[in-house]
Amino acid sequence: ENVDDSFTIVEVNTPDDPILPKITSSKRQLKIAQQAMRDGRWNVIVALNEDMEPVGRIWETVRTETALANGVPRMKLAADEFLMFDLWVDREYRRGGLANTMADFFFRRDPPDTTTMTNGYGFVSYENIPSILWHHSVGFQIAQTMNYLQIGPFIKWTDLYVNVPARY
Repeated sequence: ENVDDSFTIVEVNTPDDPILPKITSSKRQLKIAQQAMRDGRWNVIVALNEDMEPVGRIWETVRTETALANGVPRMKLAADEFLMFDLWVDREYRRGGLANTMADFFFRRDPPDTTTMTNGYGFVSYENIPSILWHHSVGFQIAQTMNYLQIGPFIKWTDLYVNVPARY
């Protein structure tokens, strides 16, 4: 219900997309994302403002991440599951419905009644109350908390799942 038509939503899924360097935080992360896109593992939904600059994103993968140090929690996924990670909205655009606009794009692109995906997972820190509330508002329900180990910015290990969309 809270979709903002003033943003342009695009999907980035090729390693040479000119938006990709703008939504990665370092050259290292850019190289990791480019390789994951070459392998068909990752894509990202990006919200562009009126100046066509990225102001929000939702990364997703449909494959189990096996790399130890790529910054994505290692969660084992079945062939019919996906993981949404690193939902981000620039500070000045928060609380205005942009996350809902990106989620609306995602669920229209892969409608639950026509998709081959049966489960989707989101990774949310238990301290991030606004994100937990947002996930709940778009249909996620907490399935389980998990053990999580992080060593530096790139090594993240999990052994249980966090949220499952109720619509899948």
